[in-house]
Amino acid sequence: MEIGYSLFLAAVAVGFGTLIGIGLVSTFEHQGRFALTRQVTIAGVIALAVLAAPGLISGWAIYTALPMWMGWLGIAGVFSVALGASAFLTAYSAPGRAFEHMDNVSRVVPFALKNFDEIDYDDDQIISMKDLDRALMQKSFAGSEPQALLQFMRKNIHAIGHDVGSYHTGSQYGSTVTVSVINRGDIERYAAKMGEKYAGWRK
Repeated sequence: MEIGYSLFLAAVAVGFGTLIGIGLVSTFEHQGRFALTRQVTIAGVIALAVLAAPGLISGWAIYTALPMWMGWLGIAGVFSVALGASAFLTAYSAPGRAFEHMDNVSRVVPFALKNFDEIDYDDDQIISMKDLDRALMQKSFAGSEPQALLQFMRKNIHAIGHDVGSYHTGSQYGSTVTVSVINRGDIERYAAKMGEKYAGWRK
C-alpha cells in the first residue's frame, strides 16, 4: 500500500474512531458516572476487538511484521487508539459539562420567568427564536450574565420549550427543521425535567 494512500486511510480511521468514541459516551453522559464507566468499557472492548481482528484472521505473527503496520494493521491500530482515547477524554470531561449545565438551568429558570414579558417582544405569550435573537441585541440584556442565559435559552430552546411545527429547507434534498417555542409553563417545568434527566449525577 502506498504511503500517501495509507496516511489518507489512517486519517479517515482516526476521524471515524474519534466520532464513534465521542458518540458512545456523550449520548449517555447525562446518566451519571456509572453510565460513563459502562460506555468507556464498551468503547475499550470495541477498540480491542478491532485491533485483534487482523490477528484472528491472518494469524498473530502479523503483529511482529513491520510492513503490516504500514497497511491495514496500522489503520486498525490508529482507529482503535482514536476510539479509546476519545471515549476516555469525553468521559473525563463529562462531569464538568453536566454540572455546568445543571448550574445554567438553576439560573435560567428565574431569569426567564422574571424577564418573560420583556423577552416576548411581540407579546404573544411565547418566546420564539426571533424573540431571543432580538433580546440579545437589547441594551437591557447587554451584561455578560443576561447574554449567557439568553444564549443558553437559544441553544436549548427545543429542550426548554415545546415543538409547534416544522418546515423544509432548500430543495427536495434539503432538511426538515423543527420549530420550538417557550411558554411560562415550559419554564416552570424545566428545572424538574432536567433534574430527572440528570438524576444519575445525584447518586
